[in-house]
Amino acid sequence: MIFTTEIYDEILKRYNLGYPFKKSEQFEYRRIGGTRKSGIKFAHTQEELLEYAKCATDIIYFIEKYCKIMSPEGFGNIKLWDYQKKVIRNYQENKFNIFFTSRQVGMTSLMSLIFLHHLTFNVDKTITCMDIINKYNKQFIEKIKSTYKSLPFFLKQGILKWSNDILGFENGCSIRTWTANKNLAVGYIPEILYMSNFSRMRDKKYIYENLLPVITARKGCRFIIHSGPYGYDFFYELVRDSERFDGDPKKNIFKTQRIYWWQVPGRDEKWKEKMIELYGIEVWHEEFDLQFVTYWKEDKKRKK
Repeated sequence: MIFTTEIYDEILKRYNLGYPFKKSEQFEYRRIGGTRKSGIKFAHTQEELLEYAKCATDIIYFIEKYCKIMSPEGFGNIKLWDYQKKVIRNYQENKFNIFFTSRQVGMTSLMSLIFLHHLTFNVDKTITCMDIINKYNKQFIEKIKSTYKSLPFFLKQGILKWSNDILGFENGCSIRTWTANKNLAVGYIPEILYMSNFSRMRDKKYIYENLLPVITARKGCRFIIHSGPYGYDFFYELVRDSERFDGDPKKNIFKTQRIYWWQVPGRDEKWKEKMIELYGIEVWHEEFDLQFVTYWKEDKKRKK
């Protein structure tokens, strides 16, 4: 059977009215709603082919027109903010990126959209995401799954793997997650390595020093670090050295973009006061104002 959007819509309409799928009409991966199984023959219209090409070449157009995420306003389309568009530019233009961010600026959701675009419009590409605990990895994969399900059928890639830690598409692209630790399989090198909550990772310097040389040597790979501060540690050194002037022999290879709480539209001094009341001034300085502070942690340890 050759599917078209018109045929797909008709089958889905009948299914929603209570009629079962015929065997030839099965289009979902393992009956998971919103998915597309691999091997489906699909005939695009001329308009759909033009849209597909436009989405492939313009990630911002793809995100704003077709991607839906959960936000305080509910599940729906988004309008990218200025700092988010700058994140996308840095992602496209730089092999090594540090996104140094305040809490609650939508960075994780944005990265899930960027990676969904990469997985959809490439061939045989791999992404590895690392975080401090498996729970965060699962949440990240769920964000990608949720947005994927909301895409129109003509944009979806067929699914080969659909689990809590791996997504695989029939174009050969895949994304997998690991909990950061010393025992990482360093022989597996993806096209994109994304390390979230980097400052809070144990053994981060060891992991970094083992993975960096291989990624540096491989053409086409990207290394992305996303984190807030957590005292004067190895992450502080990376940020400090990335922000040195060009020509400084101590400057490293990363491009750092700082993202502060006030760059999110609608946040003002009243919002700041509310967060300080909720979290305390020490947490505010570090997790919202991007200050590398340690004194409040040291005081807390002494009190114990």
